[in-house]
Amino acid sequence: MTILPEFSAGSGGEVPSTGINFTQEELLVLFSLLKKSEARLNAKERQILVKIERTLYEHLSIADIESRLGGTVGYA
Repeated sequence: MTILPEFSAGSGGEVPSTGINFTQEELLVLFSLLKKSEARLNAKERQILVKIERTLYEHLSIADIESRLGGTVGYA
C-alpha cells in the first residue's frame, strides 16, 4: 500500500510527492499506535491517522481491522 502525501514543498512552490510504501501489517501497527493516543494527537498527527484509516478501509473491512488489532476499534 502506498500513502501518498498530498503535496511537498519544492523549489517552485507546491509539487506532488511520489509517496512512501508501507505493507498492510506496517499500517496496522501505526494505526494501532496512533489510535490509542488519538485524544492527544496534534492536527498533523491526526491527519496521518485519518490517511492511514482511509487506506486500510479501502482494503479491509472494519471486522478485518478489528480482528487483526485484537478488539474493537474505538472512534473519537
